[in-house]
Amino acid sequence: STVAAALWSETPKFAEKCLEVLQHLLDDRDSHVRSSAGLGLVGLVASGTEALHMLGFDILRAAATTASSSPRYRRHAASRLVEVARARGGQAAARSIATLWDIAREDPDPDVRSHAVSLLEYLSCRLDVSSGFALECILALRDVAMSGPSVEDCIAACVYLFDAARKGGSTTVGLASIEALSSVSVAEVNIAVRSLATLFLADLGGGRTVA
Repeated sequence: STVAAALWSETPKFAEKCLEVLQHLLDDRDSHVRSSAGLGLVGLVASGTEALHMLGFDILRAAATTASSSPRYRRHAASRLVEVARARGGQAAARSIATLWDIAREDPDPDVRSHAVSLLEYLSCRLDVSSGFALECILALRDVAMSGPSVEDCIAACVYLFDAARKGGSTTVGLASIEALSSVSVAEVNIAVRSLATLFLADLGGGRTVA
């Protein structure tokens, strides 16, 4: 009902209040309420007017990046950014990827950072390659693999680059993922990260599957 009110409202201030209601519901104790609020915001951001889109996106971005919020809240909001990127494309996709990239490098919680990395890999396989956004996701993963806040973050990014390479095969995304792993394998990073990237490259070249 709040989403419908925002969409049909001819008063920007009223629509903004509706979005604020959804923002509060994103952290509701009930998972069904959180999910509905998130989907409602995605709907507004994806198909609403440009003004609603920007307001809704700012709410999702703030929810996903405010360190004082609970990790669960930030993970939920980050997942919603993926839906925005797929539904609206264009600058919405660019802003979503940039936000996930920031989360993967800067969030204080390792589980939230790992979730953001997984979402970047997910998007790399589902966004239109011609738009350049899929490759932007691979660049983000390479960046985290080479300069993540911890060795664990770097390793996680390598794993997802490997997944993207396997899924992508000889496509542009697959080849870009292999190139990214190649860069990591010779970079001045932790030896465990370099070794893993090298192992993945050997595996991809040999046609085997790493468990």
